[in-house]
Amino acid sequence: MPNTVGYIGVAPSAARTTAQTFPTPSSADGYPAFKNNGWTGIKVVIDVTAGTSGFSITPTIKGYDKTSGKTWTLLAGAAISSASTVIMTVFPAATAVTNVTANDELPESFQITMAVADAKSVTYSIGAHLIP
Repeated sequence: MPNTVGYIGVAPSAARTTAQTFPTPSSADGYPAFKNNGWTGIKVVIDVTAGTSGFSITPTIKGYDKTSGKTWTLLAGAAISSASTVIMTVFPAATAVTNVTANDELPESFQITMAVADAKSVTYSIGAHLIP
């Protein structure tokens, strides 16, 4: 999934009840990570518009090692439990803020995951803005 435009529509708005990894191996090219073509950072915008009472989801931006298939955490977000817009940033020389900003470089391959606390429905979208 090469990216040369600086924006990735990670996940369209939809109701979800299970943990998600974006992209999935069933994406267009079958590769289980987004490919970074020289961008140094990323801003991930998570827009939660609805959810069953008591829902909780937790976003994470992860690096992906294509040799081993292993991932590592670049930035773990805080749990989201209400309709809101959350922005997470990974960028070299950024001032680190727990759950919001990481002072790190975006690796060649990366994923965005959403963990769930339970099977309650949550409607959200995710967009990613790549930073030169």
